[in-house]
Amino acid sequence: FFVAKGKKVSDKVSDSVGLLENEQAREINLKGTSKHVHFICRQALLAIPGINDVHDDMANSKMIASTSASWRSAGEKLEVQIRKLDAGQFNLRCVSQPAMKNVIFDYGKNFDNVEVWHKKAHEFMMTGIGFN
Repeated sequence: FFVAKGKKVSDKVSDSVGLLENEQAREINLKGTSKHVHFICRQALLAIPGINDVHDDMANSKMIASTSASWRSAGEKLEVQIRKLDAGQFNLRCVSQPAMKNVIFDYGKNFDNVEVWHKKAHEFMMTGIGFN
């Protein structure tokens, strides 16, 4: 039995939030075209178990996804912010949090979501998926 695992790093470099936080975040830097990076991001989100839907918000450079309820949680909201750093360089930041605000424990579900997303985005980048 565990409450939550992992560590969320806030926007401030010096702040770190404890293990009991339900919101979890991971970042990755990718190289490629905007279209390719969005494709990798979408595929990585779809690889997360229990994902219901993924919506592109191109106007705000982000993708929004949600998961269905499970024994571990009543569902989660995921948001990936896509920032262009330089020509062909992008920073992606995935945040997973409970769909309902009153959740106290997430049993590590949000941590697992961002870890799967990060792993899959890295795998897709290394294998060249979407470079057709």
